[in-house]
Amino acid sequence: MNAIPDQTHVLTTSIIAGNYNFAIKNILIFAYAPPSKLIVEFTLRIQILSTMQTELLLLQFLCFCLDERQVLCDDQLVYKMTNIECQGNPDRVKNISCSLKAINWNKAIANMDCYLSVPLRNPVIRLQLFQRDYANQWKPFLVDVSFNVNDVISRRSFLPYGVIMWKCLQRFTNVNHSFPISGHLFARNGYLDTSLVPPFPIGIYQLSFVFVDKNSTVSEHIGTVKFYIQSMLTVKSKKRPKS
Repeated sequence: MNAIPDQTHVLTTSIIAGNYNFAIKNILIFAYAPPSKLIVEFTLRIQILSTMQTELLLLQFLCFCLDERQVLCDDQLVYKMTNIECQGNPDRVKNISCSLKAINWNKAIANMDCYLSVPLRNPVIRLQLFQRDYANQWKPFLVDVSFNVNDVISRRSFLPYGVIMWKCLQRFTNVNHSFPISGHLFARNGYLDTSLVPPFPIGIYQLSFVFVDKNSTVSEHIGTVKFYIQSMLTVKSKKRPKS
């Protein structure tokens, strides 16, 4: 990999998605390549020009072209889970367990179990993404949205993050129908598929899901699940030459 000189690109672009108009301004890309790794750090300020109050963050970066010689593409990128934390409201959720199992250098899978002692009727999820900075502190990174799961399932909401969440639930869990739901819930062999989400800059991230059961008057906390994820280039195994 050839070294890339320090540079700053300021881009202005507009994206039209459905009924939403987005102006993405002040996209600062600081790129440099030490001998051992390539670091790309992004600071984005997104202004939604629509009169609607819905906050949608549309990430449309499939490739980041650093110069004519170096291109970082999503087919080289993997999201490897490094840790998982599960917490629940003991009045609503029993027998919580979650664990990771490493498959190889590029992949780990999550297994989770819990028992809903009280039916979950109208779940609302707050999804937040944090990036770990060079001071080892967690900083908010682009995504902070809330969505009603029933609205996503019934297609009354097409929030991209809600749709991705529902695809993951159908694929890896026994949650395959609309709510209410109760009893034993589980997830098996779950992982973050790069085909479902846009590429993120290389780094360490925390993906936080806060679950709330909400009715017309009261919101009750159900639980929180945090995934710690490393966005990295694929580690390719080196085959020893035959003697």
